[in-house]
Amino acid sequence: MEKVDAPNGRFYTDGDNYYPSVTSVIDKVLAKGYYFKKWLGDANSFQEAEEYKNEKAEKGTKVHGYCERLTEGEEIDVSEDSKEVVKKTQGFIKFYDAKDPTVLDTEFQVAHKNLRYAGTADLMASIDDELWLIDIKTSSNIYNSHKLQLSFYQKAIDSDIDHQGILWLKDRTKKGYQLKEIDYRPELVTAAMNLYTWVGDMKPRKEEKLPKSLKLGGD
Repeated sequence: MEKVDAPNGRFYTDGDNYYPSVTSVIDKVLAKGYYFKKWLGDANSFQEAEEYKNEKAEKGTKVHGYCERLTEGEEIDVSEDSKEVVKKTQGFIKFYDAKDPTVLDTEFQVAHKNLRYAGTADLMASIDDELWLIDIKTSSNIYNSHKLQLSFYQKAIDSDIDHQGILWLKDRTKKGYQLKEIDYRPELVTAAMNLYTWVGDMKPRKEEKLPKSLKLGGD
């Protein structure tokens, strides 16, 4: 499916229907919690907070891309990257060396046609002959929103998965990673979508087109 980024969130489309993204749904219906509020409150300005958030997001996206390429057998040139990006990518390598996963898929789209949502899951792998659905995180904390994401993905996949977990990549610990198993909560997915259909949008809004010039007395 094609991704569509709009003023009211990210959507996926199959050409006939739109599906709000998992992250857009969760952002709309679930409070970010104390630590997010504290971080926002400690910033000198909203603009500074947004710039920092965007910088972190770019680094996280880069690490995700590196992890995918590493599973495909590539050697990654990190000579121009920040220490944070390098260390967190090393954390993924340490996880891989320790757990020896058989990677079945990476960065793959899922969609629930009845509940009307879609998303992109990070990693499906077999570890010790058990199937794991894994979401990779590079954030400083693990939030409830991260845990709920996995339940959204698993409910959309609708197949036997033994474990779902967050692979938390870290740049300030010697181990470099933590694999946290997360409980599957399908009832929360249904509840979240029921609430989202009331407060959110089921299709993208178009950007308002503004004129390039203005004058009095114009047609």
